[in-house]
Amino acid sequence: DFVPPVIERRAIKDYECDKTLRVLFVSRDLNMPRKNLRVVLAALKRVKRPVELHLVGRGNVEAPPGHKVINHGYLSREEVLSLMRRVDLQVLPSTYEELGFVGLEAYSVGLPLITSDIPSFRSVFRPSPKFDPRDPVKLAEILESVTCDELRELGKKEWDYVAEMNEKAISKLIEIFGNLYEESK
Repeated sequence: DFVPPVIERRAIKDYECDKTLRVLFVSRDLNMPRKNLRVVLAALKRVKRPVELHLVGRGNVEAPPGHKVINHGYLSREEVLSLMRRVDLQVLPSTYEELGFVGLEAYSVGLPLITSDIPSFRSVFRPSPKFDPRDPVKLAEILESVTCDELRELGKKEWDYVAEMNEKAISKLIEIFGNLYEESK
């Protein structure tokens, strides 16, 4: 019954896919163990299609063989949202998170999101494909097989999900405040 917090729903991103898959990973600290960038790097070693990995956060990472890594360093929220419009998908591979707000921001622009299969992400990111956070093979399979049409469809589904969840959250808030008002009379 968990309902994510209300988030601004922005204009949906456009899709102009080419043979290179542009993947986004965002973290304050790229080397924070629970953010699990290592599973993404391990998965990319198995992916044969060309991948351009965009990293946002502090820290340095070496590119897996055959792929390009672009380290943007620290970016403001608006810069991250702008970058989300230029990539094909985002990976949220955390081993533990309370919420994963950056994933909600991806949803708000219709950026397809792939998440680790952890309890909070199962509750919050229901439409997203999931993988075991210790399994780079499954993540590699998802990255290798996803098509432009599937990304477009998933992004739209996730974008619509934001509207649905916003309505539920607002209804719950109205109910809570209505009950508080009645109790205060």
